[in-house]
Amino acid sequence: MMIIHFLHGHAGRTFWDLYYQHPSRKFTFAVKANQMPVIEILHIPNQPSRYLRKGSTTTMAEVAKTVARQLPGFKLGQKQVFLPNHVITFLRKEHMPPNEATFQVPLRFTKFDLRDYLWNLYDVEVTKVRSYVKQQPLTQRNSHSRSWYRPKPLKVMTVELAKPFQWPELPEDLTPWSNQLWKMREDLMEKRNDEHLQQQRFKIPLKSKAPVSRERQELAELAKKLMSGEEKWTNDVVLDPKWEKILGNEQKAVEPTKEA
Repeated sequence: MMIIHFLHGHAGRTFWDLYYQHPSRKFTFAVKANQMPVIEILHIPNQPSRYLRKGSTTTMAEVAKTVARQLPGFKLGQKQVFLPNHVITFLRKEHMPPNEATFQVPLRFTKFDLRDYLWNLYDVEVTKVRSYVKQQPLTQRNSHSRSWYRPKPLKVMTVELAKPFQWPELPEDLTPWSNQLWKMREDLMEKRNDEHLQQQRFKIPLKSKAPVSRERQELAELAKKLMSGEEKWTNDVVLDPKWEKILGNEQKAVEPTKEA
């Protein structure tokens, strides 16, 4: 059985009659749902004219039922947050059922905080919340220190949704997100980590055994072409005219050797 308390008026009055008693028309409508099956109508709304026709038979009880359908099935908290700086991360897990979602939340977050957060910001109703704190492994402060510490643990919450949610498919084309640049950065970091690990083990690779870079390969090919005479070396610098005779004499000395 549902008990309804009317703070402005009483049961049985039509909504139009009750609204007409307040010429200021500055009332707002709100419904407060308690843990017991009790609904309190706190104020009267500025309803559009299509809902406030004279002679309407819509009672306050019917209005209360209509608004109650738009409220969650739990009591909302009264905590006020000013200048929030918390970060909540929606985690994608492949083997989660569609009616469950996982979030990484701050350590101070409670189950009620996450439940009210999802409802107030995204209109997502939550029926159950599970939480656990995941400890982080020991981490070295830096590569040149013997000091180790344990980072702050991570708090993860799994909620059960009233309406199921399905993740969208992953995009196949990752070009808009600079995927190639990200791969190059990851490969470079992995290479540097391997080199650092080899140095810690006193296994420093020799330059002669290192793979030849692309720049050195291009320089070697250019040197072969210069030695064979396929290309002539020049730096695009205009020399003084007095050097032309010297260069001409050198070229004449080189030509007989080629013919021989």
